[in-house]
Amino acid sequence: MKPHVFAAVGLKKEFDDGRVQALRGVDFCITQGEFVAITGPSGCGKTTLLQMLGALDFPSAGTLHYRGNSIPDLPDPAAYRAREIDLVVVKGKTKPVAIFEVLDHHTEATFPNLMDVVNHFKDGLTKYRKGNWDAAVNAFREALVANPADKLSSIYIERCLKLKKAPPKGEWDGVWVMED
Repeated sequence: MKPHVFAAVGLKKEFDDGRVQALRGVDFCITQGEFVAITGPSGCGKTTLLQMLGALDFPSAGTLHYRGNSIPDLPDPAAYRAREIDLVVVKGKTKPVAIFEVLDHHTEATFPNLMDVVNHFKDGLTKYRKGNWDAAVNAFREALVANPADKLSSIYIERCLKLKKAPPKGEWDGVWVMED
């Protein structure tokens, strides 16, 4: 059985002295390598849950664990190794939110030169968001030199080449819109 990356039992989050209940007894387990989509209508607690998973907020009740450790009890929640991977507009919202990839489970064997890749990718993402396609492609290629298996850098190179060939209409806001 694969280990749990995140596990929650009875997770609750209340605001305004309990008058607003963003989460009401949420239970789940996410195992290593599993892809998960959090969906629901506006106001159902998706963003609140994501903030808790990222150690940006803590539950009012229940338990939330990351790799067996209580997230509220982590000595330094900011010590997660993660990289921002995209901005997306979630259903019911107009402003994009950042999506991150947690990298703590990787070793040198599973993700060679991880921090070199993260730094080159971050540089490429900054240039991508400014619409500087050629410089972004160069940064993403540097990430691939450090780790040729980094699929995310390859995806961004493809995006940059498409955007260079057919520039976005109006002012570029750095948010990729999927067409299919």
